[in-house]
Amino acid sequence: MKVLSKKLVRKPVQKRSLDKLNTILAVSKELFAKKNYFNVTTNEIAKEAGISIGTLYSYFSNKEEILSLILKDYNESFIVIFNQLNTSENLELFSNDYKGWIEELIDNLISLEDKEFHAQIEMLSYSIPEVKEIQDQHNDKMKELTYQCLKHYVGNKEITNLKSISNILFNFITSIVDEILYSSHSDEEITVLRKTSLDCIALILENLLYS
Repeated sequence: MKVLSKKLVRKPVQKRSLDKLNTILAVSKELFAKKNYFNVTTNEIAKEAGISIGTLYSYFSNKEEILSLILKDYNESFIVIFNQLNTSENLELFSNDYKGWIEELIDNLISLEDKEFHAQIEMLSYSIPEVKEIQDQHNDKMKELTYQCLKHYVGNKEITNLKSISNILFNFITSIVDEILYSSHSDEEITVLRKTSLDCIALILENLLYS
């Protein structure tokens, strides 16, 4: 297995080149999700993208580089959501209505999740050490953003284990998203699940301020 690289052979600037790059990435992501990453070839990607294999190699040296950029873009979409919610205005919302803030976060995470591709990432994390490293770094960033939210929420109050609590909160929120997406539930059950989860988070946050 080649080491995943984050470098493009060619960095497109013109719109036509960017469109080709985006087509390669979209087609590759779909093929990886449907057929399994290890069963997909660069020739197949080029054919589905409607380009020659030579054109594909003018952008990427190998399939591993394609996967690396797909992972980067996929993970970045989640970071963008956290960053949007971490503006000063939204942090005030978190302080005043954390249930609403967390509900919006859960809704955004659910809307971004690609179930088939997510399953591929989980499998590849066990098969390719570099993928696991990329995903670990991504989760660390998400946990840090969660920590910054909690720091804003508690203000000047000294809480020695705030970092651990923020990690637990992050893992709890992602578990809620996974449960909603990947388990069979009726709409009524999902409503109860969301309410119960938010009530549990409320207990954690209220305990931070008033314990």
